[in-house]
Amino acid sequence: ELFFQREEWFRQHNLPYRRGYLFWGAPGNGKSATIRVMAAHPYIQPYTLDLSDSEEKSKDVLRMFETAAHNTPALIILEDIDRAFPNEGKRTQERAVSFQTLLNCLDGVGSQDGVIVVATANDPTCLDPAILRRPGRFDRVVQFRNPDADLRRQYYKRLSPTLTGEPFEVAIEQTERFSFAQLRETYILGSQSAFEHGRDVGVADVIEAIELQAAGAL
Repeated sequence: ELFFQREEWFRQHNLPYRRGYLFWGAPGNGKSATIRVMAAHPYIQPYTLDLSDSEEKSKDVLRMFETAAHNTPALIILEDIDRAFPNEGKRTQERAVSFQTLLNCLDGVGSQDGVIVVATANDPTCLDPAILRRPGRFDRVVQFRNPDADLRRQYYKRLSPTLTGEPFEVAIEQTERFSFAQLRETYILGSQSAFEHGRDVGVADVIEAIELQAAGAL
């Protein structure tokens, strides 16, 4: 919202009116959900391409950036770029061509006014340094961490305010290093178990689901 509100300010100060965001972190902590919210903005025309597709070609990447540049304000979405464009030692020759095209787009078409590029990566250390170290390709790098104890507590209470007490605190400790998606799954599984027994979901149901999750049963 602030980016759109500051368009005139950007132009008055001769600053490029564009943004590049890189969201990174373990799966299940909201990277894709955040992008869906961005893409739903009434001002934005979103564009994306399945970079995991082995048939993806350089011309498809270039066409997407060119189309976005002619339909601004536009949002270009590049998910899982650490898999699609790993460091040089892991790239195939075909991917190397597309990778160079991506860099050219980020430096050229992608830098045009009104274009926002948002990319996701689970592990940024796998990304080629050319993506991360060149200023202007991604202005903001945001980590989506696994929730700490306080956030896990808040999240469970949003799902069910009745989850309280000492056993609940045990559950919070047991979910250390869980993602938000894993927390949600434990609550769903616990709720299903409670339903089968004809009762409202309780802490014991969630703890049982947590133990199953930790044991790899889900």
